[in-house]
Amino acid sequence: MIPVKWWGIMVRIILRAYPLFWFRNALVLLHSRVMKIKRRRQWKKTHIKVPGSIFLEITKKCNMRCKGCIADDASMALYELSDKKIRLLIEEAVYLGVNSIIFLGGEPMTRFDLVEGIVKSYPYLNFNIVTNGALIDDQIISRLKRIPNLLLFISVDGDEPLHDSRRGIGSYAQATCVMDRLYQRGIPYVVNCTTTKENLEIVTSVEYANHMKTIGAYMLLLLPYLSTGCSADEHYCLSLSDSKVIHQCIDIVNRSLEGFFVFDVFDLELKFGGCRAVDRSIMINVVGDVTPCPALMFSGSNVKSTSLSECLSVSLLEKIRSIKDESCGCILMQKRKDIKEIVEIENAKITAPMFSTIMQKGFFPESIQ
Repeated sequence: MIPVKWWGIMVRIILRAYPLFWFRNALVLLHSRVMKIKRRRQWKKTHIKVPGSIFLEITKKCNMRCKGCIADDASMALYELSDKKIRLLIEEAVYLGVNSIIFLGGEPMTRFDLVEGIVKSYPYLNFNIVTNGALIDDQIISRLKRIPNLLLFISVDGDEPLHDSRRGIGSYAQATCVMDRLYQRGIPYVVNCTTTKENLEIVTSVEYANHMKTIGAYMLLLLPYLSTGCSADEHYCLSLSDSKVIHQCIDIVNRSLEGFFVFDVFDLELKFGGCRAVDRSIMINVVGDVTPCPALMFSGSNVKSTSLSECLSVSLLEKIRSIKDESCGCILMQKRKDIKEIVEIENAKITAPMFSTIMQKGFFPESIQ
């Protein structure tokens, strides 16, 4: 169960994120979510456990080459899901009761025409898109204004020197310029920050959070770096002591800034009922493999060869559910041995080359131990 005080925080976030005509849209989406929860409960009676949200990777193409990228695998771009298949997949997801789709990449804005068409087709569905912001021009902003059920998560990894060192010279200025234009047009967005050894001190400071608030962000989401991608670099990984520092600093920031919130994704899972993998969300990668979450890169089914409902019923996902409880944070961090055993027993497909290498060595990524 979600604690009462966290419901209050969620309401405050909605009020800040959806000013004026956006607020009405938020209420419509909230009503839709309640209806979809009822639908998922009906499916559960038939032994199909439908998650509330789906992370949908729609491309591996990207306009940047960020150091240590966890999603870098250009070879998969040749086999990405077609527009037609993605539309059919979302149609089935809506039928099953999924209430939120998160578009990932690569850079998902490279397929914005597809995204825009889908979002307009389902005005009662929540959509998020994680983007570096570089492809968002004034024309795109005007189109975004007409689809209030799409929320942007813009990646900013620290101050200008730190951000540019990973994402390229000038990328920070480009991202913050886009953020300012979105703010001026009244379009809400979240700042999505990958937390590393290099930027930890900056991104957990009150000054950084206040700067993000000043340029229009309504929330800062911290995602600890995971060394699971093709270009992964363990130099960026965090330790247990770093994780504790993050949580302490977040508490200080949230007490210091009125109407602005900073969350660490793993700490957030503990506050909202444990690890999201499988039960509350799944990941479908660019070629259609269904994985428990974006960080767990193994699969026992694919939406190209079977329906989404059948994919949700495979034994691999059932076994992942069995090792979870509400007190458990990210199971990749806390139950690596159990996961490794399940992957071996189920003969699961490893969906990323780096993850395969880690499996061969006999250990899982240890960004937080």
